Amino acid sequence: MKICKSMQEEYLTKKLAESQKAYEASQRQLFSDERESVDGMSERASMDENHDDRTSDILSIESSQRAPLKHRVPHAFVTFGAGGKMVTVHPDLSVSVVQIDDIKTVITDPHTLRLIDSAQTFK
Repeated sequence: MKICKSMQEEYLTKKLAESQKAYEASQRQLFSDERESVDGMSERASMDENHDDRTSDILSIESSQRAPLKHRVPHAFVTFGAGGKMVTVHPDLSVSVVQIDDIKTVITDPHTLRLIDSAQTFK
């Protein structure tokens, strides 16, 4: 049992390290563009070594929305409207395209389609 416990601890340590690397890579990707601030300094909260991972995640989420991000490529925006309609704005063309679709045409998962039907028939 002692060998299994040590192997489990080693496995958990390895998975934690992989998770941390993936988190850092995603943060680099999300925040790779220059952010504008008044004094040129980053407005992200500084991470204290005494915080645990959950606290640092909360701090990074709260501080990440202080200024708009600049992106190198346009992004499509999606909004869900009444009656199961999905409004998508595609700004990547010279003239922005607004597309209105029924949510059922986009979703192919049978379980999700049943949930949508249930929500629409609920009164």
